[in-house]
Amino acid sequence: MKLDLGPAGSATLIVMSATSFIAPFIASAMNVAVPAIGRQLGGSAAEVSWVVTGYLLTTACALLPVGRLADMLGRGNVFIAGLWGFVALSFACAQAGTLAWLILFRSLQGVAAAMIFATSMAILTATYPVQKRGLVLGINVTCVYLGGSLPGAGTDKAGLASRIQRNSFDSLAAGRLKWKKVWQ
Repeated sequence: MKLDLGPAGSATLIVMSATSFIAPFIASAMNVAVPAIGRQLGGSAAEVSWVVTGYLLTTACALLPVGRLADMLGRGNVFIAGLWGFVALSFACAQAGTLAWLILFRSLQGVAAAMIFATSMAILTATYPVQKRGLVLGINVTCVYLGGSLPGAGTDKAGLASRIQRNSFDSLAAGRLKWKKVWQ
C-alpha cells in the first residue's frame, strides 16, 4: 500500500511522530536516570522519585484543561507552545543545580508534555481523511511505544545533563520542522 500524504501531510506525520517519541523517551530516560540523579544532586530515594512523580502527576492533571484550552486557542498554537515549552524546560532540567529545581522543572515539563499529548492526535485526525487515519494513528502510536521502551541508555556514562541536552536538541529539531513546513 502506497502512503501518499502530500508534502504538508508527510511533514505533519513526521513531526507528530517525532514528538510522540520524544516525550515518553525522556520520561523513560528519567526513570533509568534516578540513581544517577541521586548521586549527582543528592537526596534520598523518596526525594529523587519526585522527579518522575512530578512529571507524571502534572501531565495527568493538565491533560483535560489543556485539551479545552486547545479548543479555545487552536490545536496548532497549543501544540507549538507545548513543544517549545518542553524544549526550554529540557534545557532548564539539564542546568538544574539542585534536586528541588530539577523537580520543579520536570513538573512544569509535564504540563508542556500534556500540551503535546492533548493536541497531537487531534491534529492528525484533522489533517488526514478517514481512509488514512488508521494507518497514520498506528504510526504515531508505534512511535509513542518505541519512545517509552528505549530507556535512555548511557545515562550513567554520559551524565544526566548531557543526556537531557541531547533530548532537548531532538525536540528543538522537531519544533523547527513543524513550524517551518506546516504552519508557514
